[in-house]
Amino acid sequence: SPTLNQENCGKRNYQGNFTADSRLYEHPWLARFGYKRNGDVTYLFQGSLIHELFVVTTVYVTKFTDYGQLKYVRLGEFNSSTDRDCQIVKSREGETCAPPTQDIAVDVIIVHPMYDAYEQVNNIALVQLSKPAKITPPSVLPICINQNVEPEVAFLLVASWCGRRETGLSQIPKQYIMNHISPRQCKELMKGYSLNQDDNMFCMVLDSRYKSPSDSNLEPNLRGSTGAPVVNTQFDDRIFLVGLLSYGPRYP
Repeated sequence: SPTLNQENCGKRNYQGNFTADSRLYEHPWLARFGYKRNGDVTYLFQGSLIHELFVVTTVYVTKFTDYGQLKYVRLGEFNSSTDRDCQIVKSREGETCAPPTQDIAVDVIIVHPMYDAYEQVNNIALVQLSKPAKITPPSVLPICINQNVEPEVAFLLVASWCGRRETGLSQIPKQYIMNHISPRQCKELMKGYSLNQDDNMFCMVLDSRYKSPSDSNLEPNLRGSTGAPVVNTQFDDRIFLVGLLSYGPRYP
């Protein structure tokens, strides 16, 4: 059976602060999902590469059918509006360009056996690829997994293509620092929603640095972020997956 490589994973390619707009190679484990209908393929949502054959995401992503059936996983994507991802490098006069994206057919979808759609518990699925992904650092690399991180005290970051309904999803992944909140605060925030927060779930909100006192339209919007990795960076500057963005209040 496949084993996770916890040595060559989660390598951080940038030092210092996380900018709201992510940078090329900043999240090389980030995957998108291709839904096929009548020959057209639409790429949406997020997952995380954890092994050359497996991407982890939410069950919702695997059962979504508005744009057809889930058929492909795309790896190595950065700017969704360009065929080739390039970025100016200040230290060298010029630009660096990533290899082409890898679009790999889905082989098997493995849904958590205790998934409950109504209560939204165990909302996690593994997508097995039809062939191994090419691990090509720094553009494609699995993320590390650590089950011992305590979200209550950990640094938390979400990365995803997201955005408001009227402006559409961002062309490059956004990344936002999140703050853990208590189950009681979560219930208050999610009034009117069926919420049963079990021991495997935690709740979080955007860090206050993103709040706009004058215009809430200027604040980040996580619409489209289903399945996005919630990550932590406290261990020797590598990035660890600690959760998946499952659901929240409906975004405009």
